[in-house]
Amino acid sequence: MIEKNSVSLIKMGSIASGIWAADLILKTEVELMISRTICSGKYMTLIARNVTAVPSTVKAGAHIITTKGLRVNKVVTVSPRQEL
Repeated sequence: MIEKNSVSLIKMGSIASGIWAADLILKTEVELMISRTICSGKYMTLIARNVTAVPSTVKAGAHIITTKGLRVNKVVTVSPRQEL
């Protein structure tokens, strides 16, 4: 079983940028938990994996997204409760 002791929620400013970002993120060593549209045409992706993989993936993904002129918000949680 893959160790999942870090999770991240990434919210993109448009559906197109969200799908594009989710595709980029999935090419790394993280597990996709949720990837879907949310209110007002925004897109969110929830990923999980170990403490070293998630923050570096989120940082790299957010950098790529913002260099394309797209909006992104991100949160990384290390050692979340098991109920999550």
